[in-house]
Amino acid sequence: QLLALEGEALVRMAYKKLLLREADSGGLANYVGLLNAGRSKAAVVRSLALSEEGRAKSVQLRGLQALLDASVVEGRRRKRGWKRLLRLKL
Repeated sequence: QLLALEGEALVRMAYKKLLLREADSGGLANYVGLLNAGRSKAAVVRSLALSEEGRAKSVQLRGLQALLDASVVEGRRRKRGWKRLLRLKL
């Protein structure tokens, strides 16, 4: 349900659900700016959940672990892609 929200509403609700507090003005501006620049909603939620504060809160939300697990797989794929590019002979 969190990913159904957009922009500022998404960031505010992510702070409430993941960090158990209201968004501070700097964090709100940062994450809304990232969304406006094309960052995915999932990436913003992952960033908050995996932040030092997010890890300390260790909130359990339905679907959150799957989202975090997907980011690990995605990161591995990205690393393999870069390794392949670096091995290319030009």
